[in-house]
Amino acid sequence: MTLEQSVLLLALALAGAYALSRLLPQKPRLRRGLQALCIVMAVLSAAYALLTLLFVWAAGQKL
Repeated sequence: MTLEQSVLLLALALAGAYALSRLLPQKPRLRRGLQALCIVMAVLSAAYALLTLLFVWAAGQKL
């Protein structure tokens, strides 16, 4: 996965976590579970993006 893909996945996961609260107001358990999944995806994607930037910086290369 490239850096651009991980940033896009982060944005989609955060948008999904926000949209689920609007789309599923009648099913709180399902909504919380899907929001938790989106948040976990966002955290993993952000960590991957930061690690990619760290490795590129450590290697002395430019993006």
